[in-house]
Amino acid sequence: KQPLWVIGYSTGDYHMTSGIGLDDVDAAIMEMKDKYNKKVRLLAFDYLQEIEPEKSDDFRKEMIDNVQRVKRLGFKHKCPTVLAVQAKRDVDYREFKLPKYSDGMETSKIEQTSDKVFTLMMPERSGFNVGDEIKQLSYEDGTSVVCVEDGIVIGLGKQRWGRSGMVYYGRIDFNKNRIYDVSRVILRGGM
Repeated sequence: KQPLWVIGYSTGDYHMTSGIGLDDVDAAIMEMKDKYNKKVRLLAFDYLQEIEPEKSDDFRKEMIDNVQRVKRLGFKHKCPTVLAVQAKRDVDYREFKLPKYSDGMETSKIEQTSDKVFTLMMPERSGFNVGDEIKQLSYEDGTSVVCVEDGIVIGLGKQRWGRSGMVYYGRIDFNKNRIYDVSRVILRGGM
């Protein structure tokens, strides 16, 4: 088992400390390598809008620049990066709430920089009840998709050097931190 290092939260009560920027994250990773001889295997940021601006008073510009800086940090430490981005509120007013990658905040820079863009939706938390038919989805054999407890819809909006536009439906086990029973589904109307 590999340890999970959380940078930016106190170890006592998990309250976020203020002022965590990408330079702080890089310094913490370097200390982890030097002090504990550990290699980073994945950098996950939750979420773009919470990364503290480094130098600029222009928060929007700095946030957009942070997309590229996060990717460079992954290159520096030779590991993949995952950067969560909040969707615009427009998604809340749709019948089917699976975001498109154009629904993310500041998406043009994210789209240019990202190798893969996934969108996620949990039907139970998006207006569906367990047992409801999710009319916007069907399995490849034409059968209906039914909302299940802890179901998750995963859309692959972009994949550099590969196919995109695919949608998958599965379940998520929060206690074991895993996604399972995943099947490719058809999104009526496309992504």
